[in-house]
Amino acid sequence: MFTTDTRSEARAPQAPAAGPAQRRDPGLSGPAAAFRLMGPIDLWRVIGWVTGGIGWILVMVALGLLAAFIVPMVVKPRYTAYADILIDPSNLQVVSRDVFEPRGQRDSQLLDIESKMRVLVSGNVLAQVIESLSLTGDEEFVPTRPGFSLSGLLGGGAEDGPAIAPEVIALRNLGERVSVHREERSYVVTLGVRTETPEKSVLVANAIVEAFQQEVARAEAQSAGRVGESLVARLDDLRAAVQVAAERVEAFKRERGISTTQTGTELESRQVLDQINTGMVAAQSAVIAAQTRYDELRQLGATGASSSEALASPTIAALRAQQASLEAEAVTLNVRFGPRHPSVAALGPQIAAIQGQVDAELARIVSAARTDLEQAEAALLRVQREAETQRGAVFANNDDLVALRELEREREAQASVYEASLVRAREIAERQELDTTNIRMITPPVLPRERSFPPRRVILLAAGILGGGMAGVGLALVLGFWRDYRIASRTARQIEDAPRAAKPATGAAQRLARTGGPASTLIPTRATPPGPA
Repeated sequence: MFTTDTRSEARAPQAPAAGPAQRRDPGLSGPAAAFRLMGPIDLWRVIGWVTGGIGWILVMVALGLLAAFIVPMVVKPRYTAYADILIDPSNLQVVSRDVFEPRGQRDSQLLDIESKMRVLVSGNVLAQVIESLSLTGDEEFVPTRPGFSLSGLLGGGAEDGPAIAPEVIALRNLGERVSVHREERSYVVTLGVRTETPEKSVLVANAIVEAFQQEVARAEAQSAGRVGESLVARLDDLRAAVQVAAERVEAFKRERGISTTQTGTELESRQVLDQINTGMVAAQSAVIAAQTRYDELRQLGATGASSSEALASPTIAALRAQQASLEAEAVTLNVRFGPRHPSVAALGPQIAAIQGQVDAELARIVSAARTDLEQAEAALLRVQREAETQRGAVFANNDDLVALRELEREREAQASVYEASLVRAREIAERQELDTTNIRMITPPVLPRERSFPPRRVILLAAGILGGGMAGVGLALVLGFWRDYRIASRTARQIEDAPRAAKPATGAAQRLARTGGPASTLIPTRATPPGPA
């Protein structure tokens, strides 16, 4: 019910008397005049608007309570299951030389965890869950009947465009029902899954964690596989390079006459020189032996003694035996007949002839020894000349050994690179079969006892009362303001349409001119309620 606001009238500023010139002021016409007539909006006027609209407030509170009872019956419940996952940025050290470099700095570790959090809710992981749980046949994720949507009301439904695959619909709906977050300064990630039943929430959460572990392990295996494939592709080129380097070494050896022995690589000229040196040593030994034999024979021949070589001669042995026989016979005849006997005298020339033959044979042996000495000296001289010539060739061929060593070093370098790449490729192939990720679920999801949405009935009732009350107060304020504005606008039109004669203002205009207060002070009390009874 409307009443005259005497408090506003008492506090309003005094205005000068409204004369004819003031009533004709253009500022008092239209909405501006109505707002001026309304005056300032103070606390008491707001309280009056609220108390005047108490009916609307009660109606809105009742509607809020009604909505609190209806929402749980209309909206499908959502149950959220949570799982805690420990994502350790340091993988398990299974092999000494892993493909992936360990992350030691804290910033890089946090970036790795944030990246794996994105992988946890990525399309690949969710697609695996959809396929493993056959969520394309679940009404919750792929609804067969279209539900309520604002786009459908506005005419922008999905039927206007191309048909969407059930997998895409399920992926989008599952992504909206999955959340993940991480506490600060922690490697523990919390996964939340919302579905219409507690059992389904737990089932989907476990499937997501399992698919996430498989996806991370598969990603690392694929990365290692790409590195291994590139190494294997490179092995053919490295093998060909090693073969070319080996062929160059062998061709150089053949061209330069270089051979490889157990002791190392040698030139053929060096081998020939070694053989010549060996022959020269043998020649020197032969010269020494010939010189010794010749000296011995010459010395024995001068003294009349017999050497072992002379005694070994068959001719000298036969002559010595014949001479000894004649000398024995001469001794016997000398003893028997005396030295003057003709038989004894006849044996002397024979013995002398045999001695001459022995001396001639000894001279021949000495001469042969002399010839052997000269031949040995000539052979030694020839070997020494060959050694000098071959030694010059060896010095000239040392540059070939230097070039050969350079080719061998290049071959060994190519071979070492090839062997290292071959070993690394095999290590990576074995690493590809290993799961070194350090991801484990430390808190498995459990069946939620209460729904996460809509909230509990008590919270809904409190929200209904609070929301309805605030909406009712807002509506009461709007209606109160509109009522006063209409009254002030009507009063302004009455003043504008009043006679222009220069006579004292009467009625409401006189009071407005005296007080300059709001139009609510000019409004009589009415029995019309501001809201529904």
